[in-house]
Amino acid sequence: MILPLGTGGMLELVGTQLNDISLKQYMPEQTQFHGIVTSVAGTIDKLFIMVREETTATDGNYHILQGVLHEEDYSWNHLSTIAYVGTPTNAEYHTALSAVGIFSGTTVYYRLLIGIEDTNGDVPYYIPLDPTDTNWGYTNTTSANAITAVFDAGFPHQQKTFLSVDGEGRNLGAAGRLFTIDYRTSRYAAWTLLGTFNPTDNEDTLAFQGGTTGLTLELRFTPAATAITTTPSELVRFRVTYALRNAPIESIPLRIYLADNQELLNGTTESRANRALSQLRTWDAQAAEVNVIVSEGLTTATSRDMVFVPGTLKIRQIGHEAGRRSEWLVEVLLVEV
Repeated sequence: MILPLGTGGMLELVGTQLNDISLKQYMPEQTQFHGIVTSVAGTIDKLFIMVREETTATDGNYHILQGVLHEEDYSWNHLSTIAYVGTPTNAEYHTALSAVGIFSGTTVYYRLLIGIEDTNGDVPYYIPLDPTDTNWGYTNTTSANAITAVFDAGFPHQQKTFLSVDGEGRNLGAAGRLFTIDYRTSRYAAWTLLGTFNPTDNEDTLAFQGGTTGLTLELRFTPAATAITTTPSELVRFRVTYALRNAPIESIPLRIYLADNQELLNGTTESRANRALSQLRTWDAQAAEVNVIVSEGLTTATSRDMVFVPGTLKIRQIGHEAGRRSEWLVEVLLVEV
């Protein structure tokens, strides 16, 4: 049993237990779906709800969403949005949803019937629940579209570079059947045209403009045709090619010569190769960073906190003479933290 709440959201009664299945639990950042649930309908395997979103005191949108139960939890998809103009008193109760089967000869068409009331006319709508529902034909209108979920690759705060979209469709090319693909790389931003997907062989690749980057990606697919037809434009699959843009990290590969009687920058000499070698081994083994002063010219130096990259320390003995201590060549890679 589904129990809509007067302040928005809804509960589900399962036996004696109440579960909160409000859309704010599933779509916390898509606040347009957090309004009052005005109507509910269902089939044997799907739940349909209508959510009211007020954009002004009298105008707004009704959002139609479909929920499918998977392992005792719902996954929700947005099906359609209907704008309304003007509202009667208690407008939240002036809507209706009904999942029905309509006979046409011996064929049954399953449809979701939608009704709203506003001052712009009480227009009924329906959404086919069966992909074979061609009784009224497929129109050439472009008012219907499909928008993907917000994709962040599991790294919501990491920049990505988006390269291309590969797609496969059916029934495209002939009779003007195609998909227009738009995209946006930040939430609620304006849509940008990616291109038109209408290959006669039903497979195509559309490339993003060079330098297209963002934290997230949404795609919008809009089907079209040149006339009403009983053959629909179908999108079978699509794939996005992208790359993560890691923050730049300063790295310094070092080659260090260790020997006695080495002249320092201040003109003095130093003979402590073994002590320096021991210190390098200590820095390589520790987790703490090392402060490195890097000379960048005659008078400029930069201080950086860096760590030794594990496995890059290489020590080679290059000199061993009688009466002298060994000379060493050390190679290691440092990265900034």
